Amino acid sequence: MSNVRFVLVTSVLCVAISTGFVRLVPVVHTIRNKLNDKFANANSTIHQEGKEQRNQSLDWEIEVKREIRDLRVTVTYYIVSSDGTTQNALISRSVELCAFLRRPTMDRFLKNFYVHMQFESILPARCPIKQGHYAIRNVRPSDISIPGFLPESDFILEVAWNQKARNEPLAQSRTFGKLIRVVD
Repeated sequence: MSNVRFVLVTSVLCVAISTGFVRLVPVVHTIRNKLNDKFANANSTIHQEGKEQRNQSLDWEIEVKREIRDLRVTVTYYIVSSDGTTQNALISRSVELCAFLRRPTMDRFLKNFYVHMQFESILPARCPIKQGHYAIRNVRPSDISIPGFLPESDFILEVAWNQKARNEPLAQSRTFGKLIRVVD
């Protein structure tokens, strides 16, 4: 009986060691920005480093044309069917940006992304958002901790900025990609 236990435990350990740590990594292939020209100009860039899909970084350059006082940000994560025809919103979060800048811990999901955007970026620290140049640089999707409940599939991450008082859209960024499982 002890031999059977030993073989079983050894088999489980060998499988665990050989599989390593499995995690989800986003691979981005397109970013589309739609802007209200009265408020901002922006562009985005995907940098691919080497041949491995997951070695990429993302940059956004933003020129704010006028001061923005009340801003609502909505982040929606869509899963896309394999044929690309169906999009289902799996996660949607909305926050008032001024409140979030004061206390990023108010939404753990959004804070996860915000922390990674801060390192090499030029972002407003508080409201109102002043006219000027802002940049989000060297965001590495593979470094972002992705919740394990998300399926391995194509996705769209949509970030929409609306002026709260007038419910006027200021900008929308849609990031298209695929979640892949990686063994580290």
